[in-house]
Amino acid sequence: MRRSWVLALSVFLVAFAAAAWAAPYDAVLGRWSKTENFYDRGDSLSIRATYYSAEYIEASIQQEADKNLWTDSELETHKYQLLKNLKLEDSIPIRVEFDNRGSALHMAPFGKMVRLWIGKKHYEPKDYDPRFNFRTIDKVEGMVYFPRFDEKSGKDLLKGVKSVKFEIRDSISMTMRGKSAE
Repeated sequence: MRRSWVLALSVFLVAFAAAAWAAPYDAVLGRWSKTENFYDRGDSLSIRATYYSAEYIEASIQQEADKNLWTDSELETHKYQLLKNLKLEDSIPIRVEFDNRGSALHMAPFGKMVRLWIGKKHYEPKDYDPRFNFRTIDKVEGMVYFPRFDEKSGKDLLKGVKSVKFEIRDSISMTMRGKSAE
């Protein structure tokens, strides 16, 4: 009896510690992601967009390192690879995830279906995952890269800006019924 009580208390404490350990990362990671859900006649579509800010990248890397018990060397290797893949030196990376439970998504040409509004100007992607151009009836996820610098002036587009909005046009799915995802 006493042994089972000690075991139950130990499991509770481990579960509580794990939840407390993850909480600081979850708050940061959640701040840079947004999910919108659309429903229509039994169909559902969930769209999640995540902006890879410096804060998001750092929290994501630290969370993975803690979860996998990485050494400092492994952490630095992962960080280097992630930063290289995100193309941060010349682009604004956004991860987009579609979870479609209904009629097929038709997103081609994807570059014309998404925009990034920075202040009062909008920008089309300079690169994106080519899987977004194919019809899909399930889940699909990938990266979209927008220009970081103005073509004419070379100015950083995010510097001093108070509002940024990522928009997906409603024509990708009948489930959205005339409402764009922002």
